[in-house]
Amino acid sequence: MTTLANLLKRLLLGGWILASLPISARGEAPVRFVEVGLGYGHTCARLDTGHVLCWGRNNWGQLGRSDREKSLVPVEVVGLPLAERLVVGGNHNCILSRERQVLCWGYNHRGQLGRLASTVISSARPVQVQLTGVVDLALGGSHGCAVLEGGAVSCWGDNLYGQLGHHQDSEGSIPSRVSLLPPSRTVALGDQHSCALSSKGEVWCWGGNAYGQLGDGLKTNRENPAPVSGLSAVNQLSLGYSSTCALLRNGRVNCWGLNTDGQLGDGSRLTRLSPILIPLKQVAEVAVGSNHGCARLTNSRVACWGSQARGRLGDGVTSPLGRRFTPFVLPLRGITRVVAGGAHSCALDQSGALFCWGSNEHGMLGINSGAEVEGPTRIR
Repeated sequence: MTTLANLLKRLLLGGWILASLPISARGEAPVRFVEVGLGYGHTCARLDTGHVLCWGRNNWGQLGRSDREKSLVPVEVVGLPLAERLVVGGNHNCILSRERQVLCWGYNHRGQLGRLASTVISSARPVQVQLTGVVDLALGGSHGCAVLEGGAVSCWGDNLYGQLGHHQDSEGSIPSRVSLLPPSRTVALGDQHSCALSSKGEVWCWGGNAYGQLGDGLKTNRENPAPVSGLSAVNQLSLGYSSTCALLRNGRVNCWGLNTDGQLGDGSRLTRLSPILIPLKQVAEVAVGSNHGCARLTNSRVACWGSQARGRLGDGVTSPLGRRFTPFVLPLRGITRVVAGGAHSCALDQSGALFCWGSNEHGMLGINSGAEVEGPTRIR
């Protein structure tokens, strides 16, 4: 059991020192990562203790530090209660605390922290969002949504493309409920669009649609949710910059939207306005980044495809023009979670170890260096 006294100690782990990290009553056992999220230029992870660490870019306080200096190694976000969930947006983050409160920090230019942008442009100190009864939480580029008890969805932040599910304002710092949605189980957000997974396994999307990422066969932005036709028995959703993927209960994946770098995984560069079944099989989890995708397979391996720029596929290729249209299986085993971000990717294994690869421009790989790496590297 963690005690307050533990929080005054320092834990030396794999070459970096973290102040105020808890030390298990079992002794100074290595900390375990249980959740990770990727932003445009930063990374955050939750430990099994409920503490949150962030690293990389900090120009808007997204590391929880007011000095606005980037960090090449993980640092603890102070002032947070213990977290049950962690989600990461473009330049901001939120947690769902064990007391069921939502607290956010980082950039707030569109009200994505739940505060008026005219009064708070950014905050390194976590601030509480006016939400209760939250059961699921997601962040997009500059907006957030939460599933509430009973299945209702509330959203806040940027609304330039209708991604909050209404047309009243271009931004909304106070969460408002999305109408015309059936009871939802989970919600997933892209840079400018939003999708919800209903309790019946149906997908409903709204917001920006310039590349067909809403899956309605059109390229028109939509302020009201609409079902994605032809999809049922969906188990999980992942949204990228302007693309969307849905994992079916049978382990197959449908994707749609922008595909200029092959990020849909269908073997082409054709943008799709409606779902298309991709060749990959036996998928346990799908993750969509800005212009690449990754999947955790049922054998606990990871496969990635799309843009190879800056090494985001982990295949040793960093060319800005490189693309892979068929999935590359990484040399990782025992993986329990995979996440794709703007230009980097990360995976967790069953021991609680965290591996990342891809762009390290702002130190978001957490390896105490800004150097590029050719494949998955363990964060220590």
